[in-house]
Amino acid sequence: MYNRATGNLFERLPSHFRTRDAEEGRALQALMEIMAQELVILERDIDQLYDDWFVETCEPWALPYIAALIGARPMREIGSDQIGLLRGYVANVLRNRQAKGTAAAIEQVAREVSGWSVVAVEFFQRLATSQHMNHVRPAAPAFADLGNTARCRASRSPFSTMAHSPAAGQPGAYAGRYNIPHLGLFIWRRAAAPIWPVENPAPGYLGGAVPRPDAPDPGLLTFDPLGRDLPLVNRPAADLSVGARMTARTVPATLSRDEVFAALNAARADGATPGRWFEESPPFRVRLDGTEVSPEKLFCCNLEKAENGTWRRPAVAGTVMVDPELGRISLHASDEGKAVETGFATGQPFDIGGGAYDRRSSLEKWLPDLVVPGEAPPWQIGVTKVAGHVTDNPLQGGPVVASLRDAVDRWNAQATAGSRGIIAVMDNATYVEALNATHAITLPKGATLAIVAAAWPVVEEPGGVRRRFAGQLSPMHRRPLVLAPAMIDAADAGDDPAGSLVIDGLVITGNLTARPGGDLGALRLYNCTVGASGAALDYSVRATTENARMGLVLDRCIVGKVELPQATGAIEITRSIIGEDQSAGGGGAGAGALVLRVPLMDMSCSGSTVLGRTTCRSLQAENSILTGRITVEHRQSGCVRFCYVDETSVLPRRYRCVPRASDDPKPRPVFVSTRFQDPEFGLLSLRTPQAILEGAEDGMEMGVGYANRDPARRANIRDAIEEFAPFGLVPGFIYMS
Repeated sequence: MYNRATGNLFERLPSHFRTRDAEEGRALQALMEIMAQELVILERDIDQLYDDWFVETCEPWALPYIAALIGARPMREIGSDQIGLLRGYVANVLRNRQAKGTAAAIEQVAREVSGWSVVAVEFFQRLATSQHMNHVRPAAPAFADLGNTARCRASRSPFSTMAHSPAAGQPGAYAGRYNIPHLGLFIWRRAAAPIWPVENPAPGYLGGAVPRPDAPDPGLLTFDPLGRDLPLVNRPAADLSVGARMTARTVPATLSRDEVFAALNAARADGATPGRWFEESPPFRVRLDGTEVSPEKLFCCNLEKAENGTWRRPAVAGTVMVDPELGRISLHASDEGKAVETGFATGQPFDIGGGAYDRRSSLEKWLPDLVVPGEAPPWQIGVTKVAGHVTDNPLQGGPVVASLRDAVDRWNAQATAGSRGIIAVMDNATYVEALNATHAITLPKGATLAIVAAAWPVVEEPGGVRRRFAGQLSPMHRRPLVLAPAMIDAADAGDDPAGSLVIDGLVITGNLTARPGGDLGALRLYNCTVGASGAALDYSVRATTENARMGLVLDRCIVGKVELPQATGAIEITRSIIGEDQSAGGGGAGAGALVLRVPLMDMSCSGSTVLGRTTCRSLQAENSILTGRITVEHRQSGCVRFCYVDETSVLPRRYRCVPRASDDPKPRPVFVSTRFQDPEFGLLSLRTPQAILEGAEDGMEMGVGYANRDPARRANIRDAIEEFAPFGLVPGFIYMS
């Protein structure tokens, strides 16, 4: 859409009209200003009508009409963004038809209609055959080189060139995939979630993740600041060519020791990694004592601990050992205690919890409550450990402090009844600062405070002035960690509105507690992980006494437990995971810890997974998985629809829920993992019964994966392959995560 300047209709009138209007109170000028506003609306509508002729700029409602004009096969929407609306599929359909039947076109179309990374493999090209002299394939010998252990370990990879004997079976199964008519589609359901330094290369800390030492050994660290052994995944390079094939550099594949070892060895020999992998799109970065560790000083090895508790260590100071499969770092003894900063990516099946993904949609839900048109801007302060940004001078980008506790103390010192404030955490640092006792978050009556992980952009002005304006936030590429509990001290508001707190994008390892005897009106958590540690979801959101009118919002969150025994407000759970199950078997019907203890609250739950028991006053649930026994006091109101609920639960009326009384055997959800420390936490396995995997509204899966619309993605790929694959090939889906 064109950004036209607002026209001044009044200035176009003859001067004697304007002079007389000024003498008589400017009534004509006021009328012309109203007409000018309507003219702007009309001009923008005309501009949009022109933009709607083009697939790149049209409104979403026009996409199906453009698709019909060119005969594009109708596909199911997989989201509300540009990928979800299938804009790329419609834009490229004519070009893809020209390459119909090729593996490159199949990969391109599958990627456009699903949003997943897909690699197509024609298995007849992987068969051990007598090669014709006019088509020699030296990279595909008929016999495997068993001495090349790295190549043997990667034999099941879509990028392996190892030849196989023909087999009979389904193309999606390993035992039968290698046959003449089989076409394999290797699919990565999860995306790479990078946590990266946020500043340009310079000496000192750049805002990246701070690895956690493995106590009691300070020389062994984990990439994950929580201390989990998370395997690293490749940070996919941008794929700018429609006709190019997918490679190992363009998919979010788990990094193996073999490929990283070979790349780093090549860097020491040739001065650069193959394809300039680590130079142009490095899968991970390590900074030691404020300086980048070059690929020549990185060594890849197995960093599992031996039986005696020892592990491998670098032989030379300044060099670093990395284990991508365990997500570990080993330092030389003389480097212990030095500042370490990393950039890395892990696999993430859902954009929920504390994460560096785009959170602008959540920002729109709470920012209008703090930035009110016509009123004074809210109080705002930034927090970062990047030394170059810390200042109190508002003409040089301030106020910005280096401590989250300092920012909270400044809010507490100036907050009054009805105050509005924002604390922007501007990096990926770890803040070991307990926000309790004298440093608790204070909320006077009617006050609202938001603590958000977001960049706070600087606006350059003449004279070297650099300003930051309240309310201007960029909530992406940040995932700070608060390695301590936090307490909310809300003042008694009587009959007036109580204070409220918003937290967006943070990971909090301890309890998030409303002070006993307080009067918290609302706690709204967006894109947060609360109660996490390296071993489990140990802690909770809690208010043991008082805070009777407290309400709670959990939107795209991961929370250990919720304990609000006296709160009487509403609790809204959207696209979140509550609790975990550390046992492999799940504990059986009705089992699990009590993870939602809200006996006096009216609860709504949409597109979420609850791993444990629940008690609440009333319940409105849809498209969710609630594994433990649910006890609802008021069953005359509310409804549970399109959900999996434990059969021993005491619920209001149900609609199209599973299991049904007639089901034998009872369908139960099967998760890839129900443990928080695993990267596939909360992801439904494809072995889950169809009644759950496609039993939610619109045929989507139940639980936290409802918004991902995986069944629609799979159906889109099947339809696209039917049109673009060569005749006679039998496709098979092979999931890499």
